[in-house]
Amino acid sequence: GELVEVKLLTGQKLRGRLEEVRDDAFDVKIAGKQRLETRSLAFSEVRSIKAQRPSAAGKVALSMLAGAGAFMLVLFALAAAIAD
Repeated sequence: GELVEVKLLTGQKLRGRLEEVRDDAFDVKIAGKQRLETRSLAFSEVRSIKAQRPSAAGKVALSMLAGAGAFMLVLFALAAAIAD
């Protein structure tokens, strides 16, 4: 699901991942303090829905993790080649 920010008619803002979409409502998975919560929202109670783009810091962290993973694969491949 895509990251979204939902503004309700009450003024409340919710951020989460868009899950199932139906004719009259949709589900958003929201991260709470201790657990994930799926909230079903009727379109009639929503003021706006906006897609959220990952932050620059999030993109950098993801790139670093991918690079570290690739580095570890190379090390394992080299260790396996040397062991044979």
